[in-house]
Order: sequence, then C-alpha cells, then structure tokens
Amino acid sequence: MTEAPTHNNNQKDGVDKLNETKNLVKGLFQKIQDHRLIPDSAKQQLQNLYEPFLKIALQAPNLFAFENHQSRVFLEAACHISIDWLEVEDKGNAYIKKLVKIIDAITAQDKYDNKAFIGFQADLEKSLVKLRKRSAILQKREKEKQIGQQKIARAKLDTEKLLSEKLSEFNTIPEFTQQILMNEWTLSLIHISEPTRQAEIS
Repeated sequence: MTEAPTHNNNQKDGVDKLNETKNLVKGLFQKIQDHRLIPDSAKQQLQNLYEPFLKIALQAPNLFAFENHQSRVFLEAACHISIDWLEVEDKGNAYIKKLVKIIDAITAQDKYDNKAFIGFQADLEKSLVKLRKRSAILQKREKEKQIGQQKIARAKLDTEKLLSEKLSEFNTIPEFTQQILMNEWTLSLIHISEPTRQAEIS
C-alpha cells in the first residue's frame, strides 16, 4: 500500500491557515467599517492597519485566541477614542494627525512588539486629553466673550438712558450737540473689566 505524500498535505494546511487568518482579520476590520459611531475620517485611517494586523496575526497565532492581546486592546481603544473625539473641538484635525503617525509607526514594525502597542495606546489617549483641555479653554473664552458683550450692551443702554434724562433738563442745548454728548459720554462712561485670559493652549 502506497503512503500518501505529507508535503502536499502540509502545503494545503498552510494555505488553509493563511486564508482563515485573512478572513478573521477582514472580519475584524469590517466591523470597524460598519460601526455607525466611528467618524469616517478615523475609519479611513484605521483601515490602513489591515496589512499590519494580518502580519501580526501570522506572527502571533494567539491574536484571535485572546481578547486581551495588546494589539486588539489597542485597536478597540482607538475605536472608542475616535468616537469620543467627536465631542471635542479639533479644527486642525490634531487627533487624526496623531492617529496617522501611530499607524505609520505600527506599519514600520518588522516584528510585533507588545510594549510598543501599550505606548501607542497611551499616546492616543494623551492626545484626546490634550484636545479636551484645549476645547474647554476655547469654550470658556467664548463664553466669557459673550458675557462681556452682554454686559457692554446693558451698560450702554443704561448710560444712554441716564444721559437722555439729564440732557432733557436742558432745553437750550441744540439737538446735534446732545447727540455728540450722548455718543462721546456713552463711550467714556462704560467701563467694564473683562476677565483676564492668560490660559495658554498647550
């Protein structure tokens, strides 16, 4: 009885394992793509991690066996941080720039580095904290500006009313002179101290 060659069987097993791994990684990133809450700009960047994660999955067979594998923890955290990013003001897209920088670093890795992924996640979290602080400062400044404008408007009305009452007692003052006095005195009598703004955006 002739013994079946093992070489072809091993080759077939290798191809099957590769295809299975590819399907698992594709499924992982398809979930990200289908997620309704992750902003499109973040999705676009996160999809660039497909190839690096395929390489990691081939190097580390336990990637899908353990949910707490650091690369998966990072990817899940990146998705949550991207969702939270929508709540902060980031006109310069600083978060996306940080995400791109981290993805480039992951792509450049020749071999999976667990500590590096811990660092990547920490950097991304710090980026969001910094943006939240910046957004809070900008919101505070805008609120102070609105309050100051409201105070000026109220003071102007009160001053104009007071001057009008006083000038009405002098019938001999020409109307155009009264207008000049109203305008100049109104500006001179309004003294509102706006809050000092020394907070720097870092």
